[in-house]
Amino acid sequence: MLKSLLKRLFYLRTDATGPALREPRASSESIENAAAGLMEQARCNLVAGNHDQTQRICEQLIGLDPEEPEAWLLLGRALNGKNDHVAAKHALDQAVALGPDVAAAYYERGITYERARVFRSALRDFHRAFELNPAFTHALINQGAMHYMLGEIEQALACTERALLIEPDHVIANRNRGLRLRELGRLEAAEHALRRAVALRADDSESICGLALVLIDAGRFEEAEHCIAQVLARDAANNEAHWNLALMFLLQGNFKEGWRHYESRRFRHDALARPYRFPEWDGSPMPRGTLLIYAEQGLGDEILFSSCFAEALQRVGHGVIECEPRLEKLFRRSFPAATVQGSKMDAHPAWLDNATTISAQIAAGSLPGFLRGSWSDFPRHHGYLHADDSRIAYWRARLDELGTGLKVGIAWTGGSMKTRRRLRSVTAVDLIPLLGAAAPHFVSLQYLDCSDDLFFMRNTLQVMVHHWQEAIDDYDETAALVSALDLVISVQTAVVHLAGALGKPAWVLVPSSPEWRYMARGESIPWYPSVRLFRQQKAGDWQPVVRRAAAELGQWVAAS
Repeated sequence: MLKSLLKRLFYLRTDATGPALREPRASSESIENAAAGLMEQARCNLVAGNHDQTQRICEQLIGLDPEEPEAWLLLGRALNGKNDHVAAKHALDQAVALGPDVAAAYYERGITYERARVFRSALRDFHRAFELNPAFTHALINQGAMHYMLGEIEQALACTERALLIEPDHVIANRNRGLRLRELGRLEAAEHALRRAVALRADDSESICGLALVLIDAGRFEEAEHCIAQVLARDAANNEAHWNLALMFLLQGNFKEGWRHYESRRFRHDALARPYRFPEWDGSPMPRGTLLIYAEQGLGDEILFSSCFAEALQRVGHGVIECEPRLEKLFRRSFPAATVQGSKMDAHPAWLDNATTISAQIAAGSLPGFLRGSWSDFPRHHGYLHADDSRIAYWRARLDELGTGLKVGIAWTGGSMKTRRRLRSVTAVDLIPLLGAAAPHFVSLQYLDCSDDLFFMRNTLQVMVHHWQEAIDDYDETAALVSALDLVISVQTAVVHLAGALGKPAWVLVPSSPEWRYMARGESIPWYPSVRLFRQQKAGDWQPVVRRAAAELGQWVAAS
């Protein structure tokens, strides 16, 4: 740094005899001391959270020496602290270019990419930081976090376990290990890891909430509630604790309490905010007002919460329903009195620019809090969504071409890696007892690539499972196909909600740690009278579940 500063602080004078070097304005020792003092000020201000002051000092340093990587690194950290991630990335690009062997520069740029949700680039930078400094545990832990965000659960777990080899008592590594094990359904090991994290830091709310989730999965509700109470005693507004209570109460059918805590979802770290400026609806009648009901969650949840739309619309003069574009045609047909707008949740809704008559708004997931406070509030419906009659007729004709017998739709893979796909899915091998049951005609309802499974079923099991991609690519066509089937058999996935909302019979293969929508016990759920549950008793053991469904399907085939 000194050499570059001296070059900047010496200056040239030109006269008749040519350029001549003048004496420096200050001694090299005083220049070095001044620069070191500025650098120390920048570090201290950054630690104190004075990001504006840190930025000003770093800009002074860079003005003196634009080739000093630490000045650019501290500037990037200050800009990240101000949430100016575009400017932060520019500064950190400079830090990396000037200090290609500085692990901290890659790490901080990884943080910038993470906050901008560019997870693959963040992963590369965290990986490089760890390569440069194999003792950089946080870089390794953040690698694991990026693998998790990308749905790569095994890689995420491997990173946390490697971090624990370096620092066995690292609280975050123990916590993350427990949470990743939970995603894979390894509840006993997950509980052990999370209890270790809590033992290391008794006031770590994230670890305690993670432990509560594992206990909820295991059906140990009293223990889970005790954990949550510890967190709320210290922080009554802790969103993760309230979210855990929501899951626990909803699983048990305590809807009044469940929906109250369910509102915490809107303030969680991964909540997707919607850019709406209208007053929040309190559920009271607005006979002359227009209500906006907007989407906020996944496809299955949108379908589930749409069971409340008709009742909400009865309380207002007019309704505007915003939904995932794949549901637009289905919702428009099913709720003809409302204006339906399809819109991606991660983009600005263009239709909103001209929406001037909306009186109030509500998130779709907040409607049950007003309309489903107890079991008796759930209607015994025969379907509240309606597929296109002409397309139903088309798919019935296609199905009739397969021959006589029941037409059964099947889906065996559900969710994403981040929503416990491994836990809630079955393999083609698991399905063998079902696929051999009295030879009905099976139709795939898989929305993920299932070509390998279909090949295995056809060539190894000698079972033809029909798959029409055109019925999967267009969700309105999926609805028509499901309406034309006799039965749907599925794991926990959106097609269950679709079948239930259409009033079609559906059997669900439910894991021992179900999602809250499927309740903790029983063979039915209040949302869909036509849906029946086949519950797993032991985590990972699908065979008794599939054999039971196969036996009942055989009886149905024989009776028909």
